Amino acid sequence: MITNGIFKHGLVGITLLLLMGLTISASVVFSPQAVVLAQDEPPVEIQDTGILGWAWRATACTISDITIFPDRIHVRCTTDSPAGISFFAAATDAANALMTNRFLMILNTAYAMAKPVYILYDDQASANPPGCLDINCRKLIGIQIKP
Repeated sequence: MITNGIFKHGLVGITLLLLMGLTISASVVFSPQAVVLAQDEPPVEIQDTGILGWAWRATACTISDITIFPDRIHVRCTTDSPAGISFFAAATDAANALMTNRFLMILNTAYAMAKPVYILYDDQASANPPGCLDINCRKLIGIQIKP
């Protein structure tokens, strides 16, 4: 009986030591590290036709609101871009669903953290998603949270 008790307690002790060792090694392996990449901030209000032929621009934006409609999502900036655009939209159809979800993740994170973003958008009103007016809205093609 005594040997059974010693064995049982010894096994519990060894198990606890193994768990502690796994926890410590996992915290070392998965510890967050600050990785800094050397890069320039995207310039405000640039234009490029790129390899896809898009006429796109980039502008700084402090998010005023994010709205979801049946046919699109849009973000409104507190100030207009130099081109006079304050709304940036993405279609919510099946072909754009994955990208739209990514946009929402970044937009909601930036909004919750009160961080400004860089908005990359298609400068051609003809590329606008449904419900995006030609006078003040453009197709959203990329987002970057500003540091």
